[in-house]
Amino acid sequence: MSLKIVEDFCQKAYGRFLFSNIAIEASDFCNRDCKFCPVGVERKPVSRLDDQTILAIFEQLAVLNYVGQICFNWYNEPLADKRLTTHIKMARSACPKSFIYFATNGDLLTMKLLDEMVDAGLNWINVSQYDGVIKNDIMQCRETVAGREHMSSGLTKKTKARWRGHNGA
Repeated sequence: MSLKIVEDFCQKAYGRFLFSNIAIEASDFCNRDCKFCPVGVERKPVSRLDDQTILAIFEQLAVLNYVGQICFNWYNEPLADKRLTTHIKMARSACPKSFIYFATNGDLLTMKLLDEMVDAGLNWINVSQYDGVIKNDIMQCRETVAGREHMSSGLTKKTKARWRGHNGA
């Protein structure tokens, strides 16, 4: 069924679009084994959405003039997928008014990669550090203009003291 048919029905029946946030987990791999996450508890073979499927999603969202949020994670580590910047660029092209974001553990984040993703159309990245160690690459991203405008960080109590020590807050 075409999303256009669903959208037309929802507009007539409810006066609004059916959803305002879509999560695309292009790869289900994560590089961590967090005890609170199902991925860390039960490892399965890695699966990936093929590029044609991802393109089809964005083509259908474009037909709908989708303006909601597009999230590139669920229970995965989005930075582990080398196609992420390309997917962000595809999303921005298809849905120029959408808010594009994702959450990451930050292990693979670099300033170069953050700049590439922002240039591709990323609005926001949330970095969650659970182990009490903040990588220098994450600190560098936080301390740049692009980082302050496009990045937040979720820190546990354990890491907040360290964070304050790095940025003077």
